[in-house]
Amino acid sequence: MKQTKSTKTVAANMVVKRVVLKQLNNEKFGTVKVVKTEDGEGFACLDDLCDILNLSKKEVIEKLDGHLHTVSPKKTEVTKYDTDYVDEVGIYLLYFLSKEKYTIQVQNWLDKEFFQSLHEQHRDDIATDHDTLVLDVDFQRQVLRNMATADNVIKSGHFMIGKDIPELTQSHLIGWWHNLNDQTIFMLQFNCQSDSYVYENVRMNVYLRKMVDGRIDVCAMHISFLDLDDDNREFLVIDTIIPCSVVLDGSILDFIMEDQFAAVDILEPGDLNTIMILNGTMSFHRSRRIVKKEPQGIIEFL
Repeated sequence: MKQTKSTKTVAANMVVKRVVLKQLNNEKFGTVKVVKTEDGEGFACLDDLCDILNLSKKEVIEKLDGHLHTVSPKKTEVTKYDTDYVDEVGIYLLYFLSKEKYTIQVQNWLDKEFFQSLHEQHRDDIATDHDTLVLDVDFQRQVLRNMATADNVIKSGHFMIGKDIPELTQSHLIGWWHNLNDQTIFMLQFNCQSDSYVYENVRMNVYLRKMVDGRIDVCAMHISFLDLDDDNREFLVIDTIIPCSVVLDGSILDFIMEDQFAAVDILEPGDLNTIMILNGTMSFHRSRRIVKKEPQGIIEFL
């Protein structure tokens, strides 16, 4: 294979202990050849990943600048030929590029079978003298993993939802919607717990307001996100509209997760503000109605 400028070589024939090649097997996805180095780095075979994620190697290889490597094995049962491998960052890029709904399952499989133990071993090896470095590296990995997971959750359409809107709250919401004289703001609060280092505990406040032009097919929706670990600091606000059908059938949370965060202008690859929401567990907290008669409003808890 002709080596490009952005391709690095991992020589497996230098010292046996320096590079370990093995093959991971999965009944659903097939096999992926992986490489583990003594300094804690992990690589996966590009051809295998392209086959599983239904990607064209010719198209993705141009996007892997700096993350593409060549493994040159000698006398190994896994492979006898020079093979293209991608590092962990390159693997996350492949997750982003894949359009398959099962990509998140592939990601979880490789994390569990390979990268999780690799990270733990790497932290143990260097934690004593390089605590700050370990934290920085772990943070970067965590952000990349969560970014890829968030994107894949959108593709799969599966969100880890805890408690949905209770029946009593839903009946109050339906009554509020049908009462055209009721101009209060209906507020729903959800909590989100995530493994992300960026935001671990978040509250999502959803404010529903009837349209001022009298339309009854939609209502205005204002969403604000608060960081519960930072004095309820608001870090993201979204203003949009929501169909009445979503309000009446209680699928507001699904609408927010799927329709709003799937928008390209909201979920950019570098937008860390929504990652923990997509990658966390959402649960209903409480609801209330707000009467806007005074600057602070009158709040009625339901």
